[in-house]
Amino acid sequence: MYYNCASECSTPVMHSFSIISDDLTHDHHAVHEFTSEAIKHVRKEMTSPLTKVVLFTDGCSSQYKSKGTFADISYAMEDHGVPIQHEYFGSRHGKGPSDGESAVLKRMTSMPDRRHQASVTSAWEMYKFCHDHLTRGEVDDTCAHFKRTFISRDKILRDRNREGKTLPGTRRTHSVKTVRAVDAWRNLKCFCSACVNGVGDCINSAYVHKWKEFKVGGDINEQEQSNEGT
Repeated sequence: MYYNCASECSTPVMHSFSIISDDLTHDHHAVHEFTSEAIKHVRKEMTSPLTKVVLFTDGCSSQYKSKGTFADISYAMEDHGVPIQHEYFGSRHGKGPSDGESAVLKRMTSMPDRRHQASVTSAWEMYKFCHDHLTRGEVDDTCAHFKRTFISRDKILRDRNREGKTLPGTRRTHSVKTVRAVDAWRNLKCFCSACVNGVGDCINSAYVHKWKEFKVGGDINEQEQSNEGT
């Protein structure tokens, strides 16, 4: 997670936030639960109000790019009190900071076993070891621009009674966001000043299409046709 430092300096904080769970079903329900925990935590760290959340992930259909995920994005204001913009990398996007953090966790939790210093045989034992030995934060009120936090999660709520509609052309869609109580999508992501601030025209309009709104519970095909040319 990246957010503004609570001090007056202009350096952003890079915060590694790891959730360790013995729930092995990696679906959009787990992603919703973990996102909720991350938003709650980052609100505690920030002094200014949280006004927008931007997520960067790959396009894994079971976790990030399904009708369930799109439904959760449309309910972001109700669930989290803040809109969400989800940006998708293409396939074979390579490794990122989260992969580096995962490597640190795996290496450090396997070393104690080899040295006979500790036993890490369950999710709870892994959480305890990481929390006790790998947590990083502010020391003596000194401003820290890299933090590492661990939390444990046992059960994932899956009985949420929330249905969505499949978005045609999902694989070609790389940007989805909350607009009021519905979703909006476009083919590519862009972070020019107009797209970030929501004022003016996108400087990459030759490649990045305009946002098209759709209701998660409505007929997506009809809505897409009505949005053609907008």
